[in-house]
Amino acid sequence: MLRNEFVVPGRRAYDVSFIDDAWAPGTTADIVADPNINPNDPAQVVVARGVPVRAGVNRFRWDGSGLAPGAYHLRVVLWRDGVAAGSYSF
Repeated sequence: MLRNEFVVPGRRAYDVSFIDDAWAPGTTADIVADPNINPNDPAQVVVARGVPVRAGVNRFRWDGSGLAPGAYHLRVVLWRDGVAAGSYSF
């Protein structure tokens, strides 16, 4: 999925790819759709929580469900030992 791509729920699936450069066992990811690149905005929607992360390229397939049609930036938040690190699609 490209940054700020227009999403139409149920029309097609979107592949979200990300890499954890400092991978360690037990890492999970939350996938967040954000309409305006503001991590504090209540308009963002968590589309997946606790996705297992492995070394190398990780992929999550999302069908757009849970959102109204529109353009979104995706943010991946990696979690390990209670510490989070996130990054937006650009």
